[in-house]
Amino acid sequence: MKNRSRSKFLLCLLGLVCAIAVSAAETDSHIISHVLDGANGEHLAYVSIQLKGTNIGGLTDESGHYFLKNLPLGKQTMVCSFVGYQTVEREVTLYKDSTLTTSPTQPC
Repeated sequence: MKNRSRSKFLLCLLGLVCAIAVSAAETDSHIISHVLDGANGEHLAYVSIQLKGTNIGGLTDESGHYFLKNLPLGKQTMVCSFVGYQTVEREVTLYKDSTLTTSPTQPC
C-alpha cells in the first residue's frame, strides 16, 4: 500500500514539474542580436549574455550573434561581459509572442 501512495505522489509531483516547465516555456518572447567592438565595429565571438537575477543566458556564436528564447516577460536587465572589456548592463522590456532585435549602436 505504501508503494502505491509513493507512486501516486511521485506521478503528481512529476506532473506538477512538467506543468511548470511547459508554462515557463510558452512565453514565446525572444531576443536576437549581435555584439560589436565599440572601437572597430567588429563582431565579438563568445561574449557572455545573461538575464540578471536568473540562470538564463548564453554566448555569442563565432560571428558575434546570439539568440535567447522563451524569456520571462516584463522588464529584464541584460548583462554582457567579455574578458578585456567593460561589463555592460542594459534594461529591456519583453512581451509575450514577440522578438526583440537590438540595434547595433546599443550595447548587447
